[in-house]
Amino acid sequence: MTRPGFPASGRRLLWLAALAGLFFLPVECVWAQARALATLSESRVPLGESVEYRIEVSGARSASRPAQITAEGLNITPMGSSQQFTYQSGVGLVGTVTYTYLVETTRPGTFVIPEQQFAAGSEMVRTNPVTLTVVASGGGAGGTATKQADYFARLVIPKTTAYAGEAVPAEVRIYLDPRIRIQFDQTLQLKGEGFTAQKFTDISEEQATVDGKVYRVFLLKTSFVPLKPGPLDVGPFETTCAATLPRPRPRGFGNDPFSDPFFNDPFGGFGIQKRIELKTDTAKMEIKPLPPGAPASFGGAIGQFTFDAAADPKKLGVGDPLTMRLSVGGKGNFDRFDAPAPLDDKGWKTYPATGKYRPEDEVRTRGVKVFEQVLAPTEVKTATPAYEFSYFDPAAEQYKTLRAAPIPITVAGGVPPPTPTPATASPAATPAPTAAPSPTAVPTPAPVADILHIRTDHPGGGSFVPLAQQRWFWLAQGVPFLLLAGGLGWLGWQRRPAARAARLALEQSALLAELDRLVRDPGSEGKEFLEAAIALAQRRSGAGPNASALEVCARARLDGEDAALLQRLFEQRDALVFSGGIATDLTTEDRRAFRALLDRLGRPALQPV
Repeated sequence: MTRPGFPASGRRLLWLAALAGLFFLPVECVWAQARALATLSESRVPLGESVEYRIEVSGARSASRPAQITAEGLNITPMGSSQQFTYQSGVGLVGTVTYTYLVETTRPGTFVIPEQQFAAGSEMVRTNPVTLTVVASGGGAGGTATKQADYFARLVIPKTTAYAGEAVPAEVRIYLDPRIRIQFDQTLQLKGEGFTAQKFTDISEEQATVDGKVYRVFLLKTSFVPLKPGPLDVGPFETTCAATLPRPRPRGFGNDPFSDPFFNDPFGGFGIQKRIELKTDTAKMEIKPLPPGAPASFGGAIGQFTFDAAADPKKLGVGDPLTMRLSVGGKGNFDRFDAPAPLDDKGWKTYPATGKYRPEDEVRTRGVKVFEQVLAPTEVKTATPAYEFSYFDPAAEQYKTLRAAPIPITVAGGVPPPTPTPATASPAATPAPTAAPSPTAVPTPAPVADILHIRTDHPGGGSFVPLAQQRWFWLAQGVPFLLLAGGLGWLGWQRRPAARAARLALEQSALLAELDRLVRDPGSEGKEFLEAAIALAQRRSGAGPNASALEVCARARLDGEDAALLQRLFEQRDALVFSGGIATDLTTEDRRAFRALLDRLGRPALQPV
């Protein structure tokens, strides 16, 4: 029976309010007192091991993470945070916030993480100090390979002795735990004194097992050349890289799977971002000097090589250029020797050689180097000069010489320069005047006594057909037009040579003006100056644009110092062209002397003719 004056729905609301009060009352009591506790997962670890440092804050609705924790001899990195609620009998629901840090050891000893003070809700809390003992046993993270090492590096050199100047391959192997992600810096190089090293090639990756642990191995290959005999320290190779390290499982906090930081901080990332240092040991080598008795053709090549030569063209004239291609292939120090020289260059004018190297391996110690050298015969020849290439073989520990035999060629004799004769211009043939045709005599008609020429009924009468419809009338009208067109065509034909000569004169004038500007411009490059000076000499002498130095001298009647100066102008141009731009010694005095010579050849008027 329901009590009058108080409905059943009202009693239910009262019961719900009472239960809610009982539920939230203990919570208010718990948050009223805040405290902080600091703990370590282990208090004694080997050098190189990492431990977990925790700060637990209870009795507060919120807390601020300590911004930075420092301790001498330790690296402390934040890992994340978690929050959990527990029910305690007689107290009620209790909330706890846990902040987790990774502690890395760097050297043996006893270290103290001092107390930390920070805000928890409206109160300030203070943690207790903790002590960590690090013992010198086990392997460090950046040291030698042990089961505990997550990353380390090794320098691998296949030999402990080498010769000065020999190219020695080297390899840096970086071992990483498969869970580690790393980003290498852009510039990686093997540094040290007493040698020169190539830059590292593209990084390759493989997998290896060391002391029962699987690693990702990054390979960096290079080569280096010792510079002098004696003991040599190679390395250590060292670099600092950005890495993402795995978050370690807590040690000593129990086996609860939810204590793993992956579950405690799912939104804080899956690893620890930091920069790690990779450093190898130093490799010790003994560098030996090259033995005495090197051949005369030895130019510093050390290794194992092949040698070949080719010539192009096989048919040429005296003074024409010929290109010798000297190919050196094999394995060795390709960047330490120059092109072989001809054994006998008598009767040849030689120019500096240029070389291009095509590597065939990652460390640039195996490949083919092709030298190109331009030769010009100064007399009739039947073969090219012979070449020798000598090198030192470190495996056989002796000098070896390779020979390229002379290559048969055909060199035609030189053409003597033409005798200078004044150019005589042949007068243009004047066409004979065309005799005017004599007019045909028209007989005087006999006088008629009647108008018979207009009568149509008489045999001698006219016709009533109009002149515009008569054929002979239009033929007679076309004769003046034909005569006019023929006359104009004849006049144009007569003036054509003069117009062509005027156009060529304008073009020649513009070309001479441009060449003269290049010669007198102090800022023109050496090649531009030499090409313009030779073109001016060829044109001012009247020898033609492709004339040789001898032909220009003959045309301009140059002898003595002027002839020698002109010959040197051509030789400097040839040296610059045939050496690929290597040989150039054009000085200010040379420019001034060449300009004076061109002035003595004459400066024709540059205005249109």
